[in-house]
Amino acid sequence: MFKVDHEDPRRIGFCHWQVGNYRTISKVAAFERANGDISKIKFHWMDDVWDSMDLKEPALSWQDLLKIRATQLRERFKHVALMYSGGWDSHTALMSFVDNNIKLDEIVIFNRPWVKDVEIAGARATAERVVAEYNLSTKLTEFEIPWDHHARVFEEAGEDYIYLPGMPLCFSKTNRIVLNEIAKTVIDVKKIHAPGTAVYIEAHDKPRVNLRDGKWYHFCIDNSMYSHMGRGSVELFFHSPDLPELELKQAYMSIRWFEDKMRQNLQLGPEFVHEIQSWKHPKLYGEYNIAMGRTCGFSYSAYHGLAKTFTDSTWFSPLRKEDKPLIIYTKSNNEKVYKIFEAGLQAMAQITKQDVNYMPGIMSKQRYLKDFERNKI
Repeated sequence: MFKVDHEDPRRIGFCHWQVGNYRTISKVAAFERANGDISKIKFHWMDDVWDSMDLKEPALSWQDLLKIRATQLRERFKHVALMYSGGWDSHTALMSFVDNNIKLDEIVIFNRPWVKDVEIAGARATAERVVAEYNLSTKLTEFEIPWDHHARVFEEAGEDYIYLPGMPLCFSKTNRIVLNEIAKTVIDVKKIHAPGTAVYIEAHDKPRVNLRDGKWYHFCIDNSMYSHMGRGSVELFFHSPDLPELELKQAYMSIRWFEDKMRQNLQLGPEFVHEIQSWKHPKLYGEYNIAMGRTCGFSYSAYHGLAKTFTDSTWFSPLRKEDKPLIIYTKSNNEKVYKIFEAGLQAMAQITKQDVNYMPGIMSKQRYLKDFERNKI
C-alpha cells in the first residue's frame, strides 16, 4: 500500500503549511486541523532563510549564480538528472550545466499521451541537438506515462489520496514525490544508487512579486509549490535554501522589467504584475522570460509558452481541461478508481468547506524589497 506520512518531519522541507504548532505537507490536513478556517492556515516558504537575509539585490551576476547552483547539485549528488520540457525554465537549467562544463548524467522528458503536448517534439529535438553539438555523455530518457499510471496512485492510496503531499485535486496532478516513488524509470535509477545520492531536478518556477502602495514585495503562492511538497528525490533548481540569492536575483530582474513597462505605459499598474504572473499576456511571455535571464530551446511552442499561456483558471482543479480524456478513460475502464477520485473530492469539500473546483491559494509572508521607481531615467 502506497502511503506518505504528511506529518513526517523528514519530508517537511522549506515549504509547508502550519496551523498553530501543527506542520504538514498536506493542504487538506491543514484545513482539517483548522476546522475549515482558511484564516488559521499559514503557508511557510523558506521563512527561516528569508528572515535571516539582507534582501537587497545580490551583487553576483545572474550567470555566476547559475554556475554556483549547477555546481552545488553536481557536488552533492552522484546521479544528476534534469526533468526537461525545452521551455524557458528547464532549458536555462540545462545550459547552466552545459555552458559551465558541469556534467549532467541524464535528461528526462515526461510524455503524457492523453495530452496533445505541443512541447514534447521540441523538447526531444532540442535535447538531442544539445547533446550532439556539445558532445555530451548525457543520457536521454523519454518516459511515456502510462494511461493507468495515476490509477495506481488511487488504487494504492485509496481515498486517503487526499492527504498526499500538496493538494491533489487534479486527476493527473499527482505530486512529484508520488511520481518518484512509483515511476519505474526513476525507481530503476534509485536502485543502483545509495539513498539520497540520485536527484531529479525540476526547473520550476518564476519568482513572484507584488506591487502594493508603491512598494515591491516578494512572496510565493502555495499552489505553485503543490507538486513539490514532501521532498523525495526532487530538487528545485531555482528555489533552494542552498542558494536563495538565485531566487532573489530573479525577483529584482523581474521588477526592473515591470517598472520599465510601466514607464512606457502609464496606464499599467499593480494588476499588470498579477496578469503577467498568471500567464494572461502570451505576447509578452518571451520578453518577460528574457528579462529574467532565461534562455529557451529551439521550439516555437516552448518559446511562446503555448502550453502555459492560456487563461484557464482551473489549472489546479478537477475541471482541468487537459485531464478530461484521462478521466473519461478511467471512468470507462476502471470504475473503482473513478469512484475513489470522486469520493476524495467530496471528502475534500467537507473538510475544507471550499468549492474544490476553485480552491483558493494561500500566500506566504510578503517581504519588502524596494520602492517603486516610476520616474527613474
